[in-house]
Amino acid sequence: MPYDAPMTVYDQIQAAIDYVERGLGSALSCHEAARRANMSLRGFYNYFLALTGYRYGEYVRRRRLSAAADGLLRGRDRIIDLALAHGYDSHEAFTRAFKEEYGETPRSFRTGRHGFGRFGAVDIVKERIMGIIFKELPRMRAVCCLAQGPDAEGAAHDKLWAWARERGYGDLYGEGNEKPYRLFGRDEPGPEGGYRLWLAAAQGDPAPGGVGLEAGLEAAELEPGRFAVLGIEGDVAKDWRFIPEGWRALESAATAAGRRLKAGGRRFEEKLEPVVPGNLRLDLYVELE
Repeated sequence: MPYDAPMTVYDQIQAAIDYVERGLGSALSCHEAARRANMSLRGFYNYFLALTGYRYGEYVRRRRLSAAADGLLRGRDRIIDLALAHGYDSHEAFTRAFKEEYGETPRSFRTGRHGFGRFGAVDIVKERIMGIIFKELPRMRAVCCLAQGPDAEGAAHDKLWAWARERGYGDLYGEGNEKPYRLFGRDEPGPEGGYRLWLAAAQGDPAPGGVGLEAGLEAAELEPGRFAVLGIEGDVAKDWRFIPEGWRALESAATAAGRRLKAGGRRFEEKLEPVVPGNLRLDLYVELE
């Protein structure tokens, strides 16, 4: 029976981007975008920035103005009609926003007939084959915790979060004045067993840095690379086998798609907000040549 993979975080944010692209002239509420992504509002804010490099409101504003600028250069519509068609309720509001983005009024922009730097739609899911996504991970600066022992994963979480919460990082779907971040982990070999956990800065946000690190924590970098990615989710207390099943499905699908797994390559799990409360949800990454 084939593995039935849930959405990856990339699918979720792509669903929100598609919602924006289909409705550049409508209200485009952040709450509705988060609903389309099947995320809490807090998780959506975090991962929209992490994966696009833009905060949601900034992305919507720039996409609307870029589409309006294309309309101005075509020269067929009145400026007020373009303003209304792209989410602005007055000529004045549109003119202020347009001048802030492009340095001139819509009227002078139209008569100038010059080229401009278009702000195109971001495409998160560019390559999908056999149900898995292929992604380039950028270099990411992070704070890392390595724990060993029978409950190494839990110990790594406790240690890292004791540090992170004091510095304004909150749970993806909990309380707190969170800063955007991504959370990656992997098992580490050793006689006692080990687990390494990284809290990595979201794209477009300052790195966590090495200030105030205590014993057991270190400043680190996640090196860039190309990965095959698969989403998994399940109730570990009821049946943990969905985790090894997911790893097997990912490696099998990547190989069947004609991709070669990198010898000695990295395997990560990105920890995500579950769709079903109480579940464990991960995106699995296996490195490719």
